[in-house]
Amino acid sequence: MRKNVLFLCMFFFLSFGVIAQKTKAKSDEPENKNIEKYLNDGRKGNSSNLVRLRLAHSLSGYYGASYERKLSNRIGVEGGLYGNFGSKGFFESLRSDFLEIGDKEEVFKVKSGIGFSLYPKVYYHRNKYLNNGYFLGLRYTMNKFSVESEYYTSPVNSTKQIVSANYNSFALVNGTHTQIASNITLGGEWGVIVYFDKYKDVKYSRTDFSTGLPVVKTETLRSGSALIFADLSLGFLF
Repeated sequence: MRKNVLFLCMFFFLSFGVIAQKTKAKSDEPENKNIEKYLNDGRKGNSSNLVRLRLAHSLSGYYGASYERKLSNRIGVEGGLYGNFGSKGFFESLRSDFLEIGDKEEVFKVKSGIGFSLYPKVYYHRNKYLNNGYFLGLRYTMNKFSVESEYYTSPVNSTKQIVSANYNSFALVNGTHTQIASNITLGGEWGVIVYFDKYKDVKYSRTDFSTGLPVVKTETLRSGSALIFADLSLGFLF
């Protein structure tokens, strides 16, 4: 009799355990059995294409975008095209401080310009997608633009001129970007940049102290420097 009671108790507990396990497993299942949809957090899946808007170009007065394509697990190439529509920008103002010449301190006024960038990168991780990344890159930028300045032909009269100019820079950069939501990435970069400016055939006036009259001279102006470099970017995966 005692054995029969023990057998019934064991049978009851085992049956209860099986039923409870089935109930738990069933409650854990998503209503939609498509597991990929169940785990989707709303972010875009793996992508090898990325369009960026960059802060550094905007601060220079150039507006546009760049496109990056991942060529292999470690290699990516980014190229950008930008336009200037008469905006000097913060960095342009800093560079023109070295070019104040003649009797009148004057900052050149940018009339228009076009910019191009080429940016090969080596990624530290092996992954053919651009959703996230940490990289070392060499960033080349070229801007061709025209500026307006003026020079004195007499103590009271001045003449305006349009000067052709170009800017070239090379930056050795460490950078990273991460997917923050949907198809959007946020990136940061830092490194060292070397730049060169050239202003062709600039006319300017210097006062001849023996006569008190301005003397007009023509010169091609060059400047350059090495600076610490930083940039932020907002990207769009597709």
